[in-house]
Parts: sequence; C-alpha cells; structure tokens
Amino acid sequence: RITRQVHELADEFGIGPAHRGEARRIAPAVRPVPAAAPEPGPTQLTLL
Repeated sequence: RITRQVHELADEFGIGPAHRGEARRIAPAVRPVPAAAPEPGPTQLTLL
C-alpha cells in the first residue's frame, strides 16, 4: 500500500527512482511564458 502511494506521488511530481549508476530523474519545471513587455511611455531627454 505505502509503495503504491509513494509511486503515485512520484509520478504526480515527476520524480523517478535513481537507477544504478545514473542520476535521479527529476522532471524539468514548467515555466510560464512571460507576457510581452509593455510599450515604453513618453520620455523627456535633456542635452547636457
């Protein structure tokens, strides 16, 4: 019972067991696509 729960949670979080001689499998994080930057507003330039 506990083993099944552990495997279900591992699948849910994308974590897998480490195999002999390999690193533990961790699913890459899903990054949200950044929204487009807003257009810059009016600016005032000063000549020195």
